[in-house]
Amino acid sequence: MFLCLGTNTIAQQKQVWVVGQDGEFLIGANVVALKDGQFVKGISTSQEGDFIFDESQWDQLKISYIGYEELLLSKEEVMVDDFILLPLATNNLAQIEVFFNKVYSLTNSFFLKLTNLSSHMHKKHRNISRRNTTDTTCLPDGTRL
Repeated sequence: MFLCLGTNTIAQQKQVWVVGQDGEFLIGANVVALKDGQFVKGISTSQEGDFIFDESQWDQLKISYIGYEELLLSKEEVMVDDFILLPLATNNLAQIEVFFNKVYSLTNSFFLKLTNLSSHMHKKHRNISRRNTTDTTCLPDGTRL
């Protein structure tokens, strides 16, 4: 008689919500699972701001969202609570430069160039037509008609 024993391993899943400092769920936050510092899996939070991972697949989670600080959390830290609070980033940019140009001046400048071009073309056309009225046709020997 043969006895066959099998072991079933059921991976436990953990559902976690990512919340911003203002209390809103962060939709589309990046969640990267790491095991021994190596990439395992990456997902984004759902429209409810949550994600689900098998507990056996990772030992750290890296969570990021634009305008918030990136967090690197151990499995133990994630298992304590169902909500992860991302703090607002305070120093994302080292320097901000603001440039300001009036649309009017650009439009006005273009209009003036167009007007000058039109005026120049008009003068050129006038000179050509004057030349045509003053020019006389000459025969090869130089006598005018």
